Amino acid sequence: MAKIIFVSRHEGAYNWFKKYYLNFSKNCVYKTHITKSEIEGNVIIGTLPINLAVLAKEYWHLSMNVPAEKRGQELTLEDMESFDCKIEQYRILKYC
Repeated sequence: MAKIIFVSRHEGAYNWFKKYYLNFSKNCVYKTHITKSEIEGNVIIGTLPINLAVLAKEYWHLSMNVPAEKRGQELTLEDMESFDCKIEQYRILKYC
Protein backbone atom coordinates (compact mmCIF):
# COMPACT_ATOMS: atom_id res chain seq x y z
CA MET A 1 0.00 0.00 0.00
CA ALA A 2 1.30 3.44 -0.94
CA LYS A 3 2.33 5.83 1.80
CA ILE A 4 1.41 9.51 1.73
CA ILE A 5 4.50 11.62 2.40
CA PHE A 6 4.61 15.41 2.71
CA VAL A 7 8.07 16.77 1.81
CA SER A 8 9.23 20.32 2.54
CA ARG A 9 12.10 21.83 4.44
CA HIS A 10 9.62 24.41 5.79
CA GLU A 11 7.68 23.39 8.87
CA GLY A 12 5.33 26.29 8.04
CA ALA A 13 4.39 24.48 4.82
CA TYR A 14 3.40 21.38 6.77
CA ASN A 15 1.44 23.50 9.25
CA TRP A 16 -0.38 25.10 6.29
CA PHE A 17 -1.13 21.64 4.87
CA LYS A 18 -2.51 20.41 8.20
CA LYS A 19 -4.71 23.50 8.51
CA TYR A 20 -6.27 23.26 5.04
CA TYR A 21 -6.12 19.49 4.46
CA LEU A 22 -6.72 18.17 7.96
CA ASN A 23 -8.39 14.88 7.00
CA PHE A 24 -5.76 14.12 4.37
CA SER A 25 -2.85 15.08 6.64
CA LYS A 26 -3.92 12.57 9.32
CA ASN A 27 -2.57 9.72 7.16
CA CYS A 28 0.54 11.60 6.09
CA VAL A 29 4.18 11.40 7.17
CA TYR A 30 6.14 14.68 7.23
CA LYS A 31 9.76 14.68 6.06
CA THR A 32 12.20 17.50 5.45
CA HIS A 33 14.35 15.25 3.22
CA ILE A 34 13.51 12.11 1.29
CA THR A 35 15.37 9.36 -0.54
CA LYS A 36 14.62 7.83 -3.95
CA SER A 37 13.54 4.58 -2.33
CA GLU A 38 11.03 6.46 -0.12
CA ILE A 39 9.58 8.24 -3.16
CA GLU A 40 9.13 5.20 -5.41
CA GLY A 41 5.54 3.93 -5.41
CA ASN A 42 4.30 6.46 -2.87
CA VAL A 43 2.08 9.54 -2.98
CA ILE A 44 4.29 12.59 -2.52
CA ILE A 45 2.97 16.03 -1.58
CA GLY A 46 5.32 19.00 -1.42
CA THR A 47 8.33 20.14 -3.35
CA LEU A 48 10.68 17.85 -5.25
CA PRO A 49 12.95 18.29 -8.26
CA ILE A 50 11.31 16.87 -11.39
CA ASN A 51 13.85 14.03 -11.70
CA LEU A 52 12.70 12.74 -8.30
CA ALA A 53 9.00 13.60 -8.62
CA VAL A 54 8.76 11.32 -11.66
CA LEU A 55 9.44 8.34 -9.35
CA ALA A 56 6.29 8.90 -7.29
CA LYS A 57 3.05 7.00 -7.77
CA GLU A 58 1.34 10.42 -7.52
CA TYR A 59 2.94 13.84 -7.17
CA TRP A 60 1.07 16.79 -5.69
CA HIS A 61 3.19 19.95 -5.92
CA LEU A 62 3.11 22.66 -3.29
CA SER A 63 2.89 25.80 -5.45
CA MET A 64 3.18 29.39 -4.26
CA ASN A 65 4.37 32.82 -5.34
CA VAL A 66 7.35 33.55 -3.10
CA PRO A 67 8.70 37.11 -3.43
CA ALA A 68 12.43 37.42 -4.14
CA GLU A 69 13.19 38.88 -0.71
CA LYS A 70 11.72 35.81 1.06
CA ARG A 71 13.54 33.15 -1.01
CA GLY A 72 15.96 31.05 0.99
CA GLN A 73 14.29 31.97 4.29
CA GLU A 74 12.21 29.85 6.62
CA LEU A 75 8.53 30.24 5.69
CA THR A 76 5.71 30.34 8.24
CA LEU A 77 2.08 29.32 7.97
CA GLU A 78 1.22 33.00 7.57
CA ASP A 79 3.78 33.34 4.75
CA MET A 80 2.22 30.37 2.97
CA GLU A 81 -1.22 31.96 3.17
CA SER A 82 0.01 35.30 1.86
CA PHE A 83 1.93 33.68 -1.04
CA ASP A 84 -1.23 32.09 -2.50
CA CYS A 85 -0.16 28.57 -1.58
CA LYS A 86 -1.99 25.66 -3.20
CA ILE A 87 -1.51 21.99 -4.00
CA GLU A 88 -1.63 20.94 -7.65
CA GLN A 89 -1.38 17.39 -8.99
CA TYR A 90 1.12 16.74 -11.78
CA ARG A 91 1.64 13.72 -13.99
CA ILE A 92 5.25 13.56 -15.04
CA LEU A 93 6.48 11.32 -17.83
CA LYS A 94 10.11 10.60 -18.57
CA TYR A 95 10.70 9.95 -22.28
CA CYS A 96 14.42 9.09 -22.34
